[in-house]
Amino acid sequence: MRRGPLPVAVVLSLALALAGTATASTTTLQSLYLPANNATTASNGQILEYDSRTGAYIGVSAASQGVSQIQGLTRGPDGALYGSYFDTNSNTDGRILRIRRDGTVQTFVAPGSGGLYSPAGLVFGPDGHLYVLNNLGNVLRFNGTTGAFMNVFAAGLSVPQDLAFGPDGHLYVTNGLGDSVSRFDGTSGASLGLFVPGGAYGLDAPIGLTFGRSEDLYVASFPGNTIFRFHRISGALVSTFNLPYQDGQDTLLDVAFGPDQNLYASMRLAAGGTSILRLDPDTGSILGIFANIPSPLSFNTGMLFVDQACSSLQGVEGQASQCFAPQSAPEPSILALLALGLAACAGLRRRL
Repeated sequence: MRRGPLPVAVVLSLALALAGTATASTTTLQSLYLPANNATTASNGQILEYDSRTGAYIGVSAASQGVSQIQGLTRGPDGALYGSYFDTNSNTDGRILRIRRDGTVQTFVAPGSGGLYSPAGLVFGPDGHLYVLNNLGNVLRFNGTTGAFMNVFAAGLSVPQDLAFGPDGHLYVTNGLGDSVSRFDGTSGASLGLFVPGGAYGLDAPIGLTFGRSEDLYVASFPGNTIFRFHRISGALVSTFNLPYQDGQDTLLDVAFGPDQNLYASMRLAAGGTSILRLDPDTGSILGIFANIPSPLSFNTGMLFVDQACSSLQGVEGQASQCFAPQSAPEPSILALLALGLAACAGLRRRL
């Protein structure tokens, strides 16, 4: 018995179903990425991956870079990770590496490009370009597609540590030596002054920063293991969270928001290794130890989550909170299936 061709609607539905299935698979990524260096030698920079829901260790996402250490980590519009690296012994060979999902490591910004020297935090801006903190006290902007140097976007910083574009579109930078937070116009790079003046409210040696769902700014201050929360508009102090020492002399370095809307803080332990604490973002209460990095590994800034639930952070999802919701983009092979389905439909129509 000869069967007729499948109806157009059926062929198209099958193609769309295949595309939908594969597209859904691209959004199941649930990861916490942590840069890690050997704390003893300040080298062997690598990236570790943990489950963003349970904290369980998954594996090494990017292998050790030998004598180089990693000082910052972010996620690009293409879904790849981007890390800032430099050679510890000489503080030279500052460069930006791109790490793809398959673990492939590529040079994105060449060593020394634009005067890059001992780079720290980095982030992709609203314009799609890459902004990198330079230890010489400025922010360098690189083309977000090619990695080519564009310009010195901002200057006048004092040992900058971390940066983020806030919900207002402006750029915020922690000054490790200036005990302050600088703010720059997000389009022109013009200085808007100090969002938090030097030493205000007891701020001392700020390192990591992040924005919460309330759009307030959270800043980690390591000398006293204190997280400062500043009002999103005025910069006035909202509250402080004084974290207890885990083993006597540990150091608070980084903060980020997770897909569960809780605040996460990294604590470098005196005995070696690092603990990731989960905190209530309103009270600062410790909800538990979420993950651990074994000794002798540790890091300064660059903790980030990739999880579809990060979309619950709404206005600060992405680089502002360091919690990224992966985009649902069909793979090329799925686009090909769709094309075949549509071609089949067109062929059926011609026969009718």
